[in-house]
Amino acid sequence: MFRTISARIAIPVIACVVALFGVLSAAALYFVRKDLQEGSGEQVAALVERAANDIDARLSSRIGALEAAARRYRSPDDTLDETAAEEFLREQITLASLYNSLLMMSPEGRVVADWPAVPGRRGMDFSDRDFFPGLRDSVRSHVSEPFRTAFGDRPAFAVTTPVHDSAGRIIAYLTGSIELLSNEFLDEVRHARIGQNGRYLIATKSGRMIVHPSNSRILSPVSRQNDGPMLARALDGWSGWAEGFDSAQRMAVVAYRPLRHAGWIVGGSLPVVEAYEPLRRVEFLILAAALIAAAIIAALVPMLTTRSLAPLGKLRAQIDEINSGSRVGRVAEAGAQEIQVVARAFNALIESRARVETSLRNSEAFYRTLADHSPAGILTLSESGQCSYANHEWVRLTGHPAPTVIGTPWLDHVAAEERKCAEGGWLRAREAAQPIEFETKFVRSDRSLLHARVRLSPIREGGRRLGYLATVEDVGPQREAHRQLLQEKARADTILLAMTDAIALIDSDGRIDRVNPAAASLLGWDKSVCGLPMAPLLQLYNDEDGSRVSAEPLMASARVESDEWSCETPAFGRVPVEVRWYRTDPGEALGTEAAREHRGGVLVVRDVAERRRHAKRVAWQAMHDSLTGLANRRAFEEALGHAFSRFRRQGTPSALLMIDLDRFKQVNDTGGHAAGDEMLCQVASLIRSSLRSSDLPARLGGDEFAILLPGCDTELANRIATMIREGIESICLERDGLQFRVGASVGVSATLPGDTRVSDLMERADSACYQAKSEAASSRELIESLRRKGSRPAQVSDQEA
Repeated sequence: MFRTISARIAIPVIACVVALFGVLSAAALYFVRKDLQEGSGEQVAALVERAANDIDARLSSRIGALEAAARRYRSPDDTLDETAAEEFLREQITLASLYNSLLMMSPEGRVVADWPAVPGRRGMDFSDRDFFPGLRDSVRSHVSEPFRTAFGDRPAFAVTTPVHDSAGRIIAYLTGSIELLSNEFLDEVRHARIGQNGRYLIATKSGRMIVHPSNSRILSPVSRQNDGPMLARALDGWSGWAEGFDSAQRMAVVAYRPLRHAGWIVGGSLPVVEAYEPLRRVEFLILAAALIAAAIIAALVPMLTTRSLAPLGKLRAQIDEINSGSRVGRVAEAGAQEIQVVARAFNALIESRARVETSLRNSEAFYRTLADHSPAGILTLSESGQCSYANHEWVRLTGHPAPTVIGTPWLDHVAAEERKCAEGGWLRAREAAQPIEFETKFVRSDRSLLHARVRLSPIREGGRRLGYLATVEDVGPQREAHRQLLQEKARADTILLAMTDAIALIDSDGRIDRVNPAAASLLGWDKSVCGLPMAPLLQLYNDEDGSRVSAEPLMASARVESDEWSCETPAFGRVPVEVRWYRTDPGEALGTEAAREHRGGVLVVRDVAERRRHAKRVAWQAMHDSLTGLANRRAFEEALGHAFSRFRRQGTPSALLMIDLDRFKQVNDTGGHAAGDEMLCQVASLIRSSLRSSDLPARLGGDEFAILLPGCDTELANRIATMIREGIESICLERDGLQFRVGASVGVSATLPGDTRVSDLMERADSACYQAKSEAASSRELIESLRRKGSRPAQVSDQEA
């Protein structure tokens, strides 16, 4: 039954059809919805594209008509004559049909003539209009931002083109205005609909409405919040289609596209409810089709599997025909996927030769496209210097069309005063095997000069020089950046004088360029040090070990900040300072060489002696008891933790003494807190004088003291405890005719091999101290009892218990 491939395929497929039916139906509905979404999006995008192309075409025709009229204008003596201008405007019947009004303006922005004539408009000054500064900076036609007309307060926009005399100078501007609501220019878009409820809108990239379903929104600012995020994205440069909220805050399929001839964007939206209306009917159809398809598959699978293997025999026959030469071209990629893979592999062999040939043909087109899109102007030159190619960037930079450049010597386009220098660079390029770079000036088509950096590189093939490649880069912006850099330098000088920190500006060679008055006060650096190397003069020392800190590594770093150094100064000796070093780099605003010339650094030195004294004082207060001067609980616990860590790592023993004063409450109650404080100070002084320099005494609070004895065993700790206990017992405080004495209960504990926590050591010391205190109390009770009986007490002290 399963001996044939057909049976092995047919039976499992038929068994799985029912199980897969639900999955296939769901997948089909998903893809239908996705296709419907893409179809709606592409439809809206296509409608917006068509509307944008139509508006672009209308703008292009109007701009072209206006430019053609500007070229036809002639006046006596190549000057702007009002009478001639008025007569010229009346003759422009074609323009009058394309524009609502025509104006002729002087280069200064004054209206010389208008048509149709409006009283009061002639003589108006338009130089303060938003579009006029941009118009003066351009030699091409200019489409203005929309505005409201001075006469009638109607929304409109203007197209302006320069009028030249016979010498190419601008003598006037010809302007045509188009009203947004009364001209057929935008009528089709304004009244057109997308589907039943979809509409178009047009806005400027600067954020003003031109076309909107509501006429009240025309010329109003675009609200990024209320007009929807899709319009906000379009204003930021996005184009295409997507689902999102439109300007009416409806979920819709939205598309936007920018215009080529004006700074406008055209958009359209179709509500999602309307776009997906056919989905319900499609869902029913897909469900029915899936049921029918399942039944057909169950019936036809056996037959189809048999037929699907038939192309395997046909493939073999086609390969045999190609091998024999009776067949040319590809074999048919039919049948099952495995058969198609074999067919494609064979076809790949046939196509490899065709791809190589196609690649060779495309190479030339590729490199030409690459040159045309280069950010630098490119000229290809023959051995004699004749131009054979000019890319688009060259045309943009110079204004010379490529046909007028090809076949002419490239030196003909160099300014006369720069010709000799350019000829020298050309001669060096012909003699050298490496690229040559120099700066020169080219004459633009409008007779202005282009300050450019030229790089001449030989073109070689197999050791043979075919010509030269000249790249032309506009360096005008870099020179402007250099000028701005000098202005910033002047501002920095003013700030430098006002700073209270010692500041020195260091040049790229590590020499002092400038210093401020504070540098003279702190470092002794006055104007006489300018020009000297900074590294030998800056004498820095490491606070930790007193070693000299070299300034050379500091200058090699991009940024250094340190307050761990001291500086040798002539006026104050060695003082602690905070040193900051910032390396300056103008970056890409200047060229590579210019940036290297201005690279250096800023050294800031601040006297931090007072700040360090304050920090030390605060740090000491945080770790010591204010009454006795001993370490406080925080400092003691930190030192105890370090000692215990050394014991765990290295086995170094340590001992701990816990001291609790006896009868101290009587001192406080009888003599007052002043007497208690004095007693605590005397006890602290005795403890401090009884210890080694490596030991740490601390007051934990009230009348509790603790002593850490690093490197001390139990025997030595007991001797020290006895000495301190006896010393405390010998203290006698006299105050107001009264004598006060205290005793001490001392608990001794040392580190043991089994200790795993610091608390183990402290708990043993506390327990020993508590036991000593209890035994001392018992001794006092025994003495009192003997006294009451008249017996002589034994030699038992508080500490002997």
